[in-house]
Amino acid sequence: MGLDQVWITQEKDSSEEQVLFQHRKVPALEEFMAEKWVALNPGKRLKEFNCEKLPITLDLLNELREVIRDNMLNPDATGFFWGYHVPGEHDAEILEALEEAETAIVDRDATVYYTSWW
Repeated sequence: MGLDQVWITQEKDSSEEQVLFQHRKVPALEEFMAEKWVALNPGKRLKEFNCEKLPITLDLLNELREVIRDNMLNPDATGFFWGYHVPGEHDAEILEALEEAETAIVDRDATVYYTSWW
């Protein structure tokens, strides 16, 4: 049991989704993404972001890069079975996911989503 996080891609002209990148128990990333999902879904709460899809844009990718660069991911992010965040521990992994997502969006004109379940 625990927090499983996945970036998925859907190629243009296809209904099939493929896993682009996976994380396991990165609570600060989960909180960041949940906050973005809530902003797109007024009336929803952070704890409702379970098995929901967040569309990923280039602006969101750039914002997350800046947050990581400035060490601004919330070290106190917690949730049901999320685990604990150690500042900097997952930065390289998250940045790798960002690069793969950007490549999918820019080079392949694919749609990218972030989703998670716990």
